[in-house]
Amino acid sequence: MAQPPAPVDDDPYAKTFDDFEWDETEQSFPIPGAVAVGTVIPTEHSIAIYEQRVRRSPSDYFSLTMLGRLYLYHAKEADDLPAYGRATEALEKAVSLSPEYVPARMALASAYNSQHRFAEGLELAEAVSSANPQSPTALALVFDSQLELGRYDAAKKSLEKLRGIEDSPPVLARAARLAELGGDVEQAISLLDQAISSLQTLSALDAEYVWYLWRKGTLLLQHGEVAAATTVLQRALTIAPDDPAVMESLAQAQQSAGDLSAAIATVTRLVELHSPPPAMALLGDLFAADGKSVAAQQWFDKAEAAMREEQEVAGDAHARELAMFLADHDR
Repeated sequence: MAQPPAPVDDDPYAKTFDDFEWDETEQSFPIPGAVAVGTVIPTEHSIAIYEQRVRRSPSDYFSLTMLGRLYLYHAKEADDLPAYGRATEALEKAVSLSPEYVPARMALASAYNSQHRFAEGLELAEAVSSANPQSPTALALVFDSQLELGRYDAAKKSLEKLRGIEDSPPVLARAARLAELGGDVEQAISLLDQAISSLQTLSALDAEYVWYLWRKGTLLLQHGEVAAATTVLQRALTIAPDDPAVMESLAQAQQSAGDLSAAIATVTRLVELHSPPPAMALLGDLFAADGKSVAAQQWFDKAEAAMREEQEVAGDAHARELAMFLADHDR
């Protein structure tokens, strides 16, 4: 398989595939004692519970695993970069205490991938998948790592094995990503449509459903179907009005349609709610396109400062983002 062209969207994993896991018993979060069934437990509360358990029993590899997974979830949920390090530390300790405990090893592989440590993630995921060949979660982690390392032939083979186990929405999303990277955007959109149809049948959670709508919207935009992309992204935004990835993609669609005022309004709200550095850069681009050079420069300065701060915390995981910004803006 030839080296595919770089995708138009810079971060297709803004919400990662492993956020949406399979219904395997080892993937569930147990309800802490003394909490009524049906109670929604905030992530921070759950973290505090398991931190207390680990302090009480430092060799409790199960609680360390749960704590690591909660840190990882919180890192993605709140864009808390230091939480990735805490997740990795907890999971590495869990694995050292119980080297064959599969949930800890898979969570650690996911943590490595989230920090762009794909070679380490692949090594661990391959070991788990080899011992558990019918686990779609383990094989999906192998695929994700291979794809990010540019090992497209190997990723294609892993995907074929994965689809032989099941053709669920997370698997179809991975197939769509591979098709996109191979330049077949129409096939990628078709695969996402299949996933969305399955999710409607399954009555999926809003967060999961929105992710697939967002991915379809970004692909439609990449394919030049601006009106269709806008419709899909607006549909996603009605379900999740504060979703940062959807808002950013919608602004890009509005810009492509020539509606700079709407795009600026969308990104301004996004920055007010979430302050992601790429959105700050996009806001600068929009002001520049609107002839407002002073405002554009102010946002470029803010974006660069925020990206440099993130790089200090996250290292290589954000180095590419900063480098691309500096190159694109002659800074």
